[in-house]
Amino acid sequence: MSPRNSESLVHDLLRLPWWGNLILAALVYVGLRYGLPLLTIGSVVLDGFAKALPPLAWIPASILVMIACGSSMRSWERGELLKSQRSLDDIKALSWQDFERLVGEFYRRQGYSIRETGGGGSD
Repeated sequence: MSPRNSESLVHDLLRLPWWGNLILAALVYVGLRYGLPLLTIGSVVLDGFAKALPPLAWIPASILVMIACGSSMRSWERGELLKSQRSLDDIKALSWQDFERLVGEFYRRQGYSIRETGGGGSD
């Protein structure tokens, strides 16, 4: 199994911009709270779930809001990493993971799309 397939959904969501997670949280909340009760599935069990889940819509939406906070913090940390580099010696002192993040953030700020693969030798 490739490393990409073994990563969790949370890691994928953390890679989204913070505002993307907030939009997703709003869509999940509205969908579960107001859209799900409109569905008539035809099964007694599934219809029961469709009626029982709307009051709990805040739970997955809250989880997505927390992930948005984590995504925002991740973005801020990468910006700070970029700002903190003052000399070539500072860059030489970085671990290879931080160097990869530094280069990625530099190109991201230049307008390029960055896809992080994670893992040594896989880039």
